[in-house]
Amino acid sequence: VIGVKVLNRFGSGSAENIIEGIAKVVKLQSASQPGKAAVLSLSLGGAQQQALDDAIKAAAEANMIVVVAAGNNNDDACNYSPAGTGGNARAMGPISVASTDMDDQRSSFSNFGYCVDIFAPGRDITSSWVGSPTAIKTISGTSMATPHVAGVAALLLEKHGGNKVHAQNELLSAVSVGVVADAQFGTPNELVQVSFYSGVPTLSPTRPPTLMRPTLCVGDRCFDGKVSRFGPSIPSDYVIVGPLVIALSDDIYGCSSVAPGAYAGEVVLVARGLCTYYQKVKIAQEGGALAVVLYMNIPNYFVQPIYLGSGYTTIPSIMVRYEDGNYL
Repeated sequence: VIGVKVLNRFGSGSAENIIEGIAKVVKLQSASQPGKAAVLSLSLGGAQQQALDDAIKAAAEANMIVVVAAGNNNDDACNYSPAGTGGNARAMGPISVASTDMDDQRSSFSNFGYCVDIFAPGRDITSSWVGSPTAIKTISGTSMATPHVAGVAALLLEKHGGNKVHAQNELLSAVSVGVVADAQFGTPNELVQVSFYSGVPTLSPTRPPTLMRPTLCVGDRCFDGKVSRFGPSIPSDYVIVGPLVIALSDDIYGCSSVAPGAYAGEVVLVARGLCTYYQKVKIAQEGGALAVVLYMNIPNYFVQPIYLGSGYTTIPSIMVRYEDGNYL
């Protein structure tokens, strides 16, 4: 663990100092372990600073797993730096971390929204402090939540031999889904957890998660799925009652506009391909659908419907595997 001081003893500093510190970390890592990723943890934030955001994104592009605090303003994280660089972690961008309390509820101070990637414990966290080798202190903030995610990222980097893509993908896949109360609309309801165990056990500051992956059930058969990042999550116990409606027979990809009410009260099944996930769900939503099931059209390949900056939907959607899509 290498500490890089970018703020003064009162916790303030300039964007220039932070940018310089980020550059130092990236240079050190590339020189000492070329080809291997490292974790860059930033428990800091403030008003929007484009230069700082650019430096954060550049570090992520330079093979760093960058973890930033979402901020403590009870506001949209997109309005702050570096919190606003989040929201694209599944494309290997920075990971913006919001805070929960011991009851798995969003901390009252925590920022939220589409620029958040994940929740972690951040209220009443006891850790080491300044003053003496034995000093400890209990404090709260997304700055306390951020190191939880950074620590999991470090464990996963070790597991994956320094491979950022594998480590960051596992970190974002091994979350507990739907357990955070008051997550706020647009915020991924995903709580960090350690997906494997190695080392000395420690007491977790949150209750053990109870929900792992969303499950879609049709009739008497259920499927594991991946929820989209551009609309409400399908709950982990979501059950579809009745048959699914296949998108128009001449448009199995669901990319063509439909008349209002064409899918009223139905759950629409569409294939992956031709247009974006968001477009498919938006079209079904405009047709009155309750939800959308996207299915892979490639065997042995399973992805999450991602947000590409197109917009957001008000109905939930879920991705299922190729084999499950064929069954449906």
